[in-house]
Amino acid sequence: MNMCSSDIRLAKLIADRGFCSRRNAEAYIIAGRVKVNGKIHIDLGKKVTPDSDVSIDNTPLEKKVVGRLWAFHKPIEMICSHLDPEGRQTVFSYLKKTFPYLPHVISVGRLDYMSEGLLLITNKGSLAHQLEKPNKSMIRTYDVKLARTLTDPMLKLLEKGVSIDGIHYKKIIVQKLEQVGSQNWYRFKLTEGKNREIRKILEHFKIPLARLKRVAYGPIKLGPLEKGAIRELKQSELKTLLEKVND
Repeated sequence: MNMCSSDIRLAKLIADRGFCSRRNAEAYIIAGRVKVNGKIHIDLGKKVTPDSDVSIDNTPLEKKVVGRLWAFHKPIEMICSHLDPEGRQTVFSYLKKTFPYLPHVISVGRLDYMSEGLLLITNKGSLAHQLEKPNKSMIRTYDVKLARTLTDPMLKLLEKGVSIDGIHYKKIIVQKLEQVGSQNWYRFKLTEGKNREIRKILEHFKIPLARLKRVAYGPIKLGPLEKGAIRELKQSELKTLLEKVND
């Protein structure tokens, strides 16, 4: 196969076509489950042409994928993965069973096992990658219930940014929420969304976390969407989201 500058790694091509994440695509390739132009392809480093015929378990992948986006209200005790060695329920097994009409989808970022709320899912890997990039305009908003009140020194640290175990977390905008019949609810607004960022910061402050719920991703809000439900975003919403990415 002659190589050219537009050739890409097979795992990226599989992700771009919306079948799964790059990491999971690599596992499929190593297992000998991927064919390129009719031949099994197991070399992770070898590149292929963008218009290659690709199949996984003898099921062809669509070449032209129109990017679509859904909002999913992820419940707690559900992991953002296609496979889990511990046998826990995954987001994608739930989606496949509950909404069989959905194409193959991947998530835009993640919510950890015990977190709930808004998770964006898409059928196009390049769209997910684009939306995951840190951007000051793409604020991730979480409602957080704590076991006790944040002190003024803690709030000041959050507002200017804090370093923990050699990792620097950018400033977090914190707003105290008034919840009827409950105390110590806060709204956290993040521009980074590092892995388990809120949990690690609260562990550093030695404040137990009772509940963590993402209520917005940039301009897209969770709203009244029920747990376990999905809705497809309108093209106008997707356009607004992409405009935020490019700010």
